[in-house]
Amino acid sequence: MSGKQGEYLKGIIGTGEGEGAHEEGIQPVLDRPRRPNAILSRTNSIERLASGELRQVTEMRLDPARCRIWKGNARRYEMLNEVACSDLIDSIVADGGQKISAIVRRVQDDPEHEFEVIVGTRRHWTISWLRKNNYPDMIFIARLENLDDEAAFRLADLENRARKDVSDLERAWNYKLALTSYYGGRQKAMAERLKITPGWLSKMLTVADLPTEIIEAFPALDSIALNVGYEIACALGTKRRAEILKIAADIRTEQASLRINGTTLIDGRKVSARLLAAPTPKLRQDPLQIKRAGRTITSLVSKTRSAMTIRIHNPADLNNADIGEAVAQLVKTVMEH
Repeated sequence: MSGKQGEYLKGIIGTGEGEGAHEEGIQPVLDRPRRPNAILSRTNSIERLASGELRQVTEMRLDPARCRIWKGNARRYEMLNEVACSDLIDSIVADGGQKISAIVRRVQDDPEHEFEVIVGTRRHWTISWLRKNNYPDMIFIARLENLDDEAAFRLADLENRARKDVSDLERAWNYKLALTSYYGGRQKAMAERLKITPGWLSKMLTVADLPTEIIEAFPALDSIALNVGYEIACALGTKRRAEILKIAADIRTEQASLRINGTTLIDGRKVSARLLAAPTPKLRQDPLQIKRAGRTITSLVSKTRSAMTIRIHNPADLNNADIGEAVAQLVKTVMEH
C-alpha cells in the first residue's frame, strides 16, 4: 500500500480502541526501534497506547455463519463460486487457514447474525465453502472496527480498487448507490472524500446507467471495461441509440444459442466493436409535415436533443384550432421518430 493510501486508510479507521484487544493485536502507527528488554518493551507499548501513538485492534475467530455481508460492498456475493474463488481456496488450504484478516462491525438489528463483513467477502465465502467441503474446523478471522456506513463504504472501496475480480461495472453501481446514500447526490463532495477526480467519478456514474439490454449482450460483467462502457453509454445518447439496441438484441440471441450449445461466448471486445459500429440513421429525404386537403399546415424545420423548430404555413388563412391540432400531430410524429 502506498504512503497516500496508508494515510487515507488511517483516516477511515481512525485511532479508536477496539473491544477486547490483546497484546499481539497492537499495531504501531509510528515506527520506533525495538528495545531488547521485554519488560521495558511492554511498558513502552502501554505508554504509547495511552498516548494514542498505538491503537488496539480486536482480531476474532468467528463462525462465518454468524456474519452477514454488508449491502454496501461492490462485490456481488451471489456471483461467487468455487471457480471464482479457486485461488483463495487453494491458498487457505495450503496455509492451514486464513492468514489475512477480514474487517467486520457489530450489528444490533439481526437475531441471526452478530457481525457484518465490510472487507473480506471472498474470504468469508471461501471459509464457508471449506467448512462444508471437508474442512469443518476452518475459522473466519476478522478484525472488529467501529464504522458508520460512509466510512465502511470508503474502506471497502479502497480494497476493491486493487481487486481485479471486482468489475468496473460493479464498482460503478456501487458508486451510484453511495452517491445518494452517503453524499446527498453531490458528486464533488464524494470525489473529495474518496480522493478521486470528479471527471473519473462522473465517468463511473455514466457507466452505472448502462441499460440491461446492453449488459446482457456481454459474456460477463467483468468483460465491460470502464472506457468501453463509457463510450457505449455516450453513444446511446445520440441518434444511434435505436441501432445500438437492435444490435445488442441480436448479440443476446447469439449468446443464448452459444450457451445452450456449450460453445465459447462472443468475447467482450467483439461485442463492444459491434455495438460501437452501429451506423447513424440516415436523415429523412422528405421533411416531416402535416397536411389538410392537400395543403401543408405545418412542417418540421429542425430538431435537437433539447428543442425543435416548427414552421406554420400561411397562418393568416388558418384558425387557431386547425393550427393547434396540426402542431400537436406533428410533435407526436416527430417524437415517434
